[in-house]
Amino acid sequence: MTLPEMSRQHSVSLPTTVNEITSFISLLSHRMSEVCSAPPFQELFNQGQKKGILEAIVSLLIIKAANRLSVSGNLRPGQADEIAQQILIDYPLLSIEDVNLMLLDGSKGKYGEIYRLDISVIYGCIKAYELEKAEFLEQNMTTTKKKENTLLLIVIVTGK
Repeated sequence: MTLPEMSRQHSVSLPTTVNEITSFISLLSHRMSEVCSAPPFQELFNQGQKKGILEAIVSLLIIKAANRLSVSGNLRPGQADEIAQQILIDYPLLSIEDVNLMLLDGSKGKYGEIYRLDISVIYGCIKAYELEKAEFLEQNMTTTKKKENTLLLIVIVTGK
């Protein structure tokens, strides 16, 4: 079950142990259509989720991204934790799944080549990801609006 599916049912219960977090991360979606409906950090905080758990999940996602890269200026010990803490502060409207997809796509070079991995590079990827997500949402809203307008026109024309 994806995080968006869990959030629609009830409040989200996040994992608390390292093994649970690792299993949880493996279930995260890699599709923008599912990621867009995931609850943002702020909503998870409002539901009573512990900041430390969210930080641990984001930190592990950053470490996984670093392990996918072969760069000379990779993360130093503890840096992933610091970056995770800052992401939760600066981007409360992102979700765990947003961060996962952004780091996955970023490590594949979607937002440009990565020669080092630090907070400025990750923030650059976040900015590019946010633009991509906004375009995706706008395109989907336009498509939905066109469908609604077509249905409305059919109702007006046919009277049904």
